[in-house]
Amino acid sequence: MSLTYLPRCVSQWLRVLRPCFHHRHHLVLSWLLVRHRVYGDRANLKELSRHGPAHLAYHHYPRLLGAAYWCTKALLWWFADQALQAFPPPGDGILYLVADSTLKGKRGPNHPVAQKTRLSQHHPYVFGFRMVILMAQWDTSRIPVDFALVRRPADPAYETENAWFRHMLQAFQRPAWCQELVVTADAAYASRATVKLIQTLGYGYVMALPRTWKFANGKALKALVTHLPRWKSTQVRIPTVNTRRRRILWVDAKRARRRHLGDVTVVLSQCRRNQGPKHTKILVTSLPETVTAREVVGV
Repeated sequence: MSLTYLPRCVSQWLRVLRPCFHHRHHLVLSWLLVRHRVYGDRANLKELSRHGPAHLAYHHYPRLLGAAYWCTKALLWWFADQALQAFPPPGDGILYLVADSTLKGKRGPNHPVAQKTRLSQHHPYVFGFRMVILMAQWDTSRIPVDFALVRRPADPAYETENAWFRHMLQAFQRPAWCQELVVTADAAYASRATVKLIQTLGYGYVMALPRTWKFANGKALKALVTHLPRWKSTQVRIPTVNTRRRRILWVDAKRARRRHLGDVTVVLSQCRRNQGPKHTKILVTSLPETVTAREVVGV
């Protein structure tokens, strides 16, 4: 079955984007969104172009996606704002900003932006794009709100992942229903400048920390993880999102004063009680003391 008529509700909803595009690109974008929604299993453009009006051929879609005059980020910001307003808000009014990185493989070795990189020392090397993604999450909803492309170190426009993360935090506009905002990120994004920016913006945070960070008394986190008695760990069960199963973890919480952070709660998490220090996850949060270790690990 092929579509020959653009739904009126879609055209009315997307008419505000018409000034952002030239020629017939606004019409091509509208048809691309409708086809991707209806024929989601056919992800490539050639398959999607076969299910639509005859006056839009396959070559119209690569021209739209390859045009350099329209801003991809502005389009993503508009779609994210519409989604944040349309989905039902959480009852507690807490919005979580999740930062993560991803890799997109590329075949052409002569691409000007692609590079040979990997996510961490435990992952294999991949030739492609490295991106930083910022997502808004609450309950069972997760919406991408911003992204940044990490270029090669030799590129004049190169910036680190932490720098892009801080730019995205400053550019994010919280929705009207958001009463509290909590930033969650891995240890790769834990830096002094990032934590200082989060504190300046008035956000809370739950972040993983490297083992080299120290307490106010000069002792490193590595010493706390190495000499932690096993009997201090408490078993908690974290519910999963899509299944009825619960994830079992062993956690231990401690209130301490961290250098450059102030008074925080440090939570040590393990998948098994008898695992060694290398398998221990170190989390730090600025949330109030009433928040339990189970809630911190759940966040």
